[in-house]
Amino acid sequence: MSAFADKFSGAESDVRKKAPILRSVILVVAVLFPVTTAIDFLTADFRNAIVEVTAWAAFLVALRYLYLGKYVAASRIAIIGGFAAVLGMSLFMPVASAAYLFRNASYYAVAYCLSVLFEKDARLSFAIAGISAAALVAMAFMRLVPAGVSLPEAATTLVAVLVAFGLVCYFVHQTAALSARINAELETERQRNALRIERLSSIVEGAGANLESMGAIAARVEDIRRLMADAASAMRSIDSRVSDLEKSSEGSTVAAERIGARIGDLNRNIEEESAAQIESSASINEMVASIRSVADSATRRRSSMESLSGTADDGMKRLDALLGFISKIEGSIGSIQGMVSVINAIAGSTNLLSMNAAIEAAHAGDAGRGFAVVADEIRKLADTSGKNAKEIGRQLKEVISTITSAAEQSGRTRDSFLEIRTEISGAMDAFQEITNATGELAEGGKQILEALQTLSDMSSRVKNGGGDMGEAQETLETLQKESRRMLDSLRSDAAVVKEKDAAVLDAAVEVARIGDAGVKIAEELHRRSTGADA
Repeated sequence: MSAFADKFSGAESDVRKKAPILRSVILVVAVLFPVTTAIDFLTADFRNAIVEVTAWAAFLVALRYLYLGKYVAASRIAIIGGFAAVLGMSLFMPVASAAYLFRNASYYAVAYCLSVLFEKDARLSFAIAGISAAALVAMAFMRLVPAGVSLPEAATTLVAVLVAFGLVCYFVHQTAALSARINAELETERQRNALRIERLSSIVEGAGANLESMGAIAARVEDIRRLMADAASAMRSIDSRVSDLEKSSEGSTVAAERIGARIGDLNRNIEEESAAQIESSASINEMVASIRSVADSATRRRSSMESLSGTADDGMKRLDALLGFISKIEGSIGSIQGMVSVINAIAGSTNLLSMNAAIEAAHAGDAGRGFAVVADEIRKLADTSGKNAKEIGRQLKEVISTITSAAEQSGRTRDSFLEIRTEISGAMDAFQEITNATGELAEGGKQILEALQTLSDMSSRVKNGGGDMGEAQETLETLQKESRRMLDSLRSDAAVVKEKDAAVLDAAVEVARIGDAGVKIAEELHRRSTGADA
């Protein structure tokens, strides 16, 4: 321990005080990071493990620089490495949730407190605060909103986190600045008191060396009284500054308590969200079961439609065969009409022939009487054939009209079959789409259940993060208590300085009294010596 302290014996008092604290912080982190890294490897969280290993290496380098007596380099390496670690771990979120903003803000606040505590250059602290705020904004709008968190929820949570983070940074910065100012003023007063003591020592030494300078001693005593009055005024100023610092510390404590209450609210919200997730999982399971039932019904209906489509196809084939037969009949009717035309022609020719035969029989007289009878029978046969041919033609026309109507009706029936076939095909496609859609819905329900499980896991992790924030809040309260203890020590030191100033003032009064007595003795001796000479 003494060897380590000797490395900073020639450094500033602030560095001598902070170096052991920085070493303790680095040693704690160097011990904790291997444990957390091993846990991350066991849980397959390799990204956090890599970040922790990198930060661990940075802290080991900082520890090496610290033992070499290079406090500035060691503190900056530790601060930057720690901030990079918490920044990396905060950016790698397994599941996006607005609650992660509070956890990340607590991480950034710890990094900011370390920078304020160990780094004299405030620009590094401001840079960490700015980067942290930018990281919170980027996470809200580039991770949470695209991942499904509503914009109002993300914006509201972001505003609350930024306000809390800004208040913590403000109180820490103001506390550190006020502490630095008080330390500087105390150092200045210490130097002034040392100078005053040196002056008083010179006065006392001069008084002891030469009793003849009693008049000068009396004048110096007046100076001492004036300096003591200045010292008392400075002590009162220090008391006032310490009171202001105590008020600021009380404000920081109130802010820390509010942060703790906010963390409690966050944990309660997480528990309510977990209960809602359980209810949603049950509802989605019922919905998936219903969707699967609909999918089975759609499959059965599609099978029925396929059977109906086969029946319609068979009807179409039979109807096409019927239309073929009707077409053949229409062709045969055309042949029959031709035959009827031939019969009509033959009947006309026969009737003409019978008329010619009757004329020739009349010319022949009695010799042609038998031929006239035959001609008359032929004429009758021709008339009968003509009448029958006309009746056959009329009936054929009716048959043709009936067959034409049947063909038209068959065509319409075929068109109806085609429309039925089209509707059946459309219904089959619709049932297929229903089957596919219900399958996709069932798969979507499964994915929703998986997402709910992931969300439940995330809620557990967020709850753990709330515990981490609670620990950070307790650490902040511990720092506040340490700050109060330092203020009490400062007030005690100021009281000691006052007592010493009072003792110096008493001694100066005593010296003045002795000086006055010495002056009187010197004057009496001078008077007596003068009288003796006379």
